[in-house]
Amino acid sequence: MIGEGCGIVILKRLADAERDNDRIYATILGTGVSSDGPRILRDAPSRRRPTRRHRDAWTNAQRSPADVALIEAHGTATPTGDEVELSALSNSFGTGAPAALAPSNP
Repeated sequence: MIGEGCGIVILKRLADAERDNDRIYATILGTGVSSDGPRILRDAPSRRRPTRRHRDAWTNAQRSPADVALIEAHGTATPTGDEVELSALSNSFGTGAPAALAPSNP
């Protein structure tokens, strides 16, 4: 059976949501951003930056990887990029952490 679906996430400042009496499902406590810089090497991403990005997010959120129950992430759909992202997650959570991975091309 062919099906289609749609999902939406609405982000709003917490103070505004509380003021408007919105139903709050979750809050974002911290974020981290990384880039490989000005060069355009899609097939050769940095192996250090994703781990630093995760560490920045934990610091901003004042949490540790042990506090996290779920991560939603998107890979680059390239063998090197996906391996770098998985490696960074392993560096952040350790290799024994429970995980579920869905391939981008099942």
